[in-house]
Amino acid sequence: MKRGLLIGLIGASGILLAASLAAVTSAAPAAFTLTLKWQRCPPWYCETGWYASPAVADIDTDGQVEVLWGGYTLMAVNGSSGAIKWTRPQGSSSRLWPGIVAADLDRNGTLEIVTASGNGVPSVYGSGLTPVSGWPINPTGTSNELRSLAVANIDLDPDLEIVVCSTRSDNQWFVYEHTGVLRSGWPRQTDGDLNGYAAGCFNENVGVADVDGDGRGEIIGPNDTHYVAAFNDDGTPLRASSIYGTVGGQYKPWARVGLHVDHAVDLRGYANCGVEHRPNMAASAPTIA
Repeated sequence: MKRGLLIGLIGASGILLAASLAAVTSAAPAAFTLTLKWQRCPPWYCETGWYASPAVADIDTDGQVEVLWGGYTLMAVNGSSGAIKWTRPQGSSSRLWPGIVAADLDRNGTLEIVTASGNGVPSVYGSGLTPVSGWPINPTGTSNELRSLAVANIDLDPDLEIVVCSTRSDNQWFVYEHTGVLRSGWPRQTDGDLNGYAAGCFNENVGVADVDGDGRGEIIGPNDTHYVAAFNDDGTPLRASSIYGTVGGQYKPWARVGLHVDHAVDLRGYANCGVEHRPNMAASAPTIA
């Protein structure tokens, strides 16, 4: 029996590629054959492909999946033929860095498309790449780039929330309702001894997971320091283990726990410069497992 799968790939030149992956199943291990199905650029020129991963989903519920991707222009491409169905220009300075998200944000049975761009604007689109009411918005009020994007259910209601992180030096993390309303307690994080230390987010510097088993999502954010910021869904800091000490009579927030090459230095709380080294996590995406 043969099985097929359509996958989206991004070439180094910014060309959206589609490949069909076929497997022949038998008693022996499956043998896979990867065959180029089509390749596609925007109609005007091949834009530089940055780090945005494509999304594959049937956005308009016509039974045919679309492949969604963009360098600077968001495209929806017919997954079978490679024909461009819709485009949404982003502007010459508005590259799409984080992966494209396809999700049913409001749980009404239809999918929305979520992007974050180089001019600091997250956008939400419906079928046909029509902007959804309440979007786009500008979290920082400036053109600081958004390179981090996550969509998850972080509270106990059924709809999904949108998390974006800015490259600016403070108050980088924002959490929005699917309607475009900023949630109470956000943005975070202002540098300081109480809340901890953070700087800009220069890659996919956000992950969302229920790390403490309370049924709610926590936001985890490495950044342009050797600290990892971590927050509850209401924006309050996630506390580290007692082994890292206390501040203000409470366990330290994670953004007060410096991460070094040697864990013994983490426990001590400071490093001897030039001898005990520390990483920089400006380009580090979190993995939570």
